[in-house]
Amino acid sequence: MVAWVGVLAVTVGLAVLGRPSDAAPAVAVGATPVVGVSAGPPEAVLAPAAVAPVEERLDLTAPSMRGLLIGTRAIDIAGTVRGTGPVIVTLESRNQHILESRTIQVEDGPFVVSFDLPNPRPGGRMFVSAVLIGMDGLPVEAIRRSFESGPLREPPMGEDGLVGGIDVENGT
Repeated sequence: MVAWVGVLAVTVGLAVLGRPSDAAPAVAVGATPVVGVSAGPPEAVLAPAAVAPVEERLDLTAPSMRGLLIGTRAIDIAGTVRGTGPVIVTLESRNQHILESRTIQVEDGPFVVSFDLPNPRPGGRMFVSAVLIGMDGLPVEAIRRSFESGPLREPPMGEDGLVGGIDVENGT
């Protein structure tokens, strides 16, 4: 009880007499001080630093969502780039080892990269990533997406016994 009375006395004393830090307010990193107008001495008010909105230039369209189950021998990584630049596309194992990587040059449009999944087939979570590189050689944007490597699914057989069901009458 005595401790609470002491804390209360110190708090009231600081409120009445003022804090010692009022003379030189601290400025947080990444904030710009703004001087406000008041009847008393100027007070420093912290405002967030002005940051221009960044337009997204890289979009990953396939795999379309995280955790997608892949039952094929290969995975296609697709996306679009607004602008021009190299894109580094990678396939990673669940313990973050890069299994395969390709750098492609994209000029304002779509891209598709296909990676064969390892054999014997790994099961479980794996990752794909796409990194857009800027003119200065530094990464501008990056997207990393997980997927699940599942058992191989057999392709559907047509009535004629061929994969995909070729229409014999039309030749397609």
